[in-house]
Amino acid sequence: MSSGRALDRASATGAAVADRREALNAVLRRAAAQGAPDALLLAAAAEAVDHARALEGAVAGERAAGRLGDVVEALVAAAAAACARGRWREGSSERWALSVVPVLEPWVLAAPDAVTAAVVAAAPAVRRGADAGAWVRLLAAAASATPPDAPVRDLVRPALLVAAWRSGLSRYRDAALDAVPALPSAVAAAVLGLEPGAAADLGRDVLEPHRADPWWWPDRPATAGVVARYGGFRGLGGPWLTLPAVVGRARADDGGPGWLVHADGQRWVVVDDAHGVSVVRAGTLDAADGRSAPRQDAPPPDPRLLAAVVPWDDEVTGAAACPTPSGTVVLVSRAHSYGLDLVRLPATGGVAVPGAAA
Repeated sequence: MSSGRALDRASATGAAVADRREALNAVLRRAAAQGAPDALLLAAAAEAVDHARALEGAVAGERAAGRLGDVVEALVAAAAAACARGRWREGSSERWALSVVPVLEPWVLAAPDAVTAAVVAAAPAVRRGADAGAWVRLLAAAASATPPDAPVRDLVRPALLVAAWRSGLSRYRDAALDAVPALPSAVAAAVLGLEPGAAADLGRDVLEPHRADPWWWPDRPATAGVVARYGGFRGLGGPWLTLPAVVGRARADDGGPGWLVHADGQRWVVVDDAHGVSVVRAGTLDAADGRSAPRQDAPPPDPRLLAAVVPWDDEVTGAAACPTPSGTVVLVSRAHSYGLDLVRLPATGGVAVPGAAA
């Protein structure tokens, strides 16, 4: 949002706007030709310039006006494009994204067009499925940790992806883990929310253990019990109208890896890890779904062990197990719950021996 302050023509930002007047006017004319209202364009441009003004204290010397001019052009162009698409309104992701850009000060001053475009493109998905505040904090930490000679244009999109996953977009986990090695070690540690000391052996100490156990993360004890609860009744903000039933593990062709769940006459895939969960509709149930055997990564968990770890006063209607080095993890559905419980079993055991009595 704009602060409403008048632009001082003698300021660095005022000088930058005056210097780029022709280019800015051309941007606004193009957006107007695409149907954006003149009054909206002028208000959006003023707000974009106000965001650029927040960077005045970070630039100095003869190049100050030029560096701020690049930022002003990038922000005004993004605001004008949002106006032309009908996306410049109170609460829109594009408008919110421009308020984020100045927080990434070292990045935006180094590559304003690339950073602005990447933040605007990522913002809608982040605001829908992640903790947007955590995403901004991780990116600000990463920007601050970026070495002066680092290629910001090359690292900004991988960093935004990793931060989105780390902030709750679990569907991006595999892509994010693959992107981490391309980042400078200090940037990688910062965008993962880890202490700087973790940068030295990030692969060995964090990434490899997490690949083996998606529900493990440093400083989170892998103790037995309920790790998380997913889902819920749609009338209260959850995804389902009928009680969900866990039926197995999802593979890549289902939209996994994750858990297969049936509810509302639909197949669902629950994709989760230590940082978040996504519940995705995967198609309508048919007769074959009822006849096919559940897909499991391990034999079904022993009901007695489940009851010993979490003594529910309810009937278990479905369970699927995923073995990990720090203990088998099980997703459980129950007869009287719209929620699904993610349970970690003791590391000493956790799945039934084939043929054993339940």
